Amino acid sequence: MRTLLLASLLALTIPTTSQALGLGLRLGYGKPGGDLAKDSPMSDLVSSSVPLQLDLMFATSDKTAAGLYLGYANNTVGGDLKSLCDASGTSCTSNTFRVGLQFTGQLLDLGIVGLWGGVGTGYEALNVKLSGGGNKLEAQYRGWEWATISAGADLKLIPLINLGLYASYGFGQFNVASAKATIGGVSSDQAGSMAPDKASHNMFQIGLRGLLNL
Repeated sequence: MRTLLLASLLALTIPTTSQALGLGLRLGYGKPGGDLAKDSPMSDLVSSSVPLQLDLMFATSDKTAAGLYLGYANNTVGGDLKSLCDASGTSCTSNTFRVGLQFTGQLLDLGIVGLWGGVGTGYEALNVKLSGGGNKLEAQYRGWEWATISAGADLKLIPLINLGLYASYGFGQFNVASAKATIGGVSSDQAGSMAPDKASHNMFQIGLRGLLNL
């Protein structure tokens, strides 16, 4: 009886590391690479980005989780686009939306520090807007984000909250492009497949991640 009581008390002192639901938030810095389309480098459109990502994860075991991600990034225009905007006095902005599925797992538990890794896949849309002199051009490129591989290190400062660093590398391909132009008060729309000129692009990110385990 005494042995059973001691075992029960010991079990109560062992913290549980798995939770049913995890809410994560990432804030980072991203650098694009590859091509927007054939012979059109991503760097001619976007030089860098500040990505913000929300993770909604459900535990599949005591060390793994699966769920959804939703991302938004404010991009800094660069290359040929920036030169065009600066020369013409045009206002140019860009952003990226991402949504998809991901899987994460604990790689190593060092007590107060934990190492994790993950992989995700989803859909993304790159938006570009040029406006000036009463005229406006809005373009969007959409396609599949084949895979994004992530890894990080968390500090377990509070039982329900992890905070740490992450790095990720993702790659994909845009296959649909659309544009809406308003010139002199007259609007026109165009949309179509990028099939003849499709190319692959990538994005490297580093930043901070917070995770709330519920």
